[in-house]
Amino acid sequence: MLLPVLCVGKETLSHQIRLRAGAIIPGFILSGGQGEGCMMNWIMDLDTALLHLLNLQWTHPFLDRFIPPFSDFDVWKIPLIVLLILIVIKERLKGVLIVVGLGLTILLSEAMSTEVMKELVDRIRPCHIHEWVRLIEGYCPKSPAFTSSHATNIIASITFLSFFFPRWLFVMAPLAILVGYSRIYLGVHYPLDVFGGAILGAGCGWAVFFVFKQFVFPRIGIEVKSFRSKREVGSPAKRRKSE
Repeated sequence: MLLPVLCVGKETLSHQIRLRAGAIIPGFILSGGQGEGCMMNWIMDLDTALLHLLNLQWTHPFLDRFIPPFSDFDVWKIPLIVLLILIVIKERLKGVLIVVGLGLTILLSEAMSTEVMKELVDRIRPCHIHEWVRLIEGYCPKSPAFTSSHATNIIASITFLSFFFPRWLFVMAPLAILVGYSRIYLGVHYPLDVFGGAILGAGCGWAVFFVFKQFVFPRIGIEVKSFRSKREVGSPAKRRKSE
């Protein structure tokens, strides 16, 4: 395992890293230390190594054109509006509540990421620290890095919608992955910023759904069935039992 080797002196560590992963970042040295400090250094250094890999090495001119739109909200405005209209048409009153819930989910996730996590952690973006970061769009935001608001908002939205439209996940999940990946590929976030945003977003999406399921839908007589219960109702065993 690599982890025990990491918690040693800097010279030994540097030698071992070059032997094991020197091809990833030439001259890259992880920090030494002991205990919790060593573990934190290892996580941060691994985060930087992954950024270097995804932003600087695993690149291609096609990706330089294909990836940026996934970070541009303006590109997705019209598809999003069409999606919301279809939800309302399909689900009627329930659809209106789903759209309202989705809006509240995004407001919550944006506030938690921008006003809470970014202010608490205050992590500097990689494009302000590392000269080797490749900025495809030539712009490095001044706001803190952790958590990625793009990742937080997209995961929060997908988590909330997945409770109502689980079959949409085959489209929504790849979209979320591409949005998160775009933040790293563009050089404006570390992978850990995206991962943390995904966890935060999932929590926000679940929280809003829980509130709507427990307190909003019951008041107007709308039953919200889980995906599991729908599968059980439609299963052959369930149908035979009901017969």
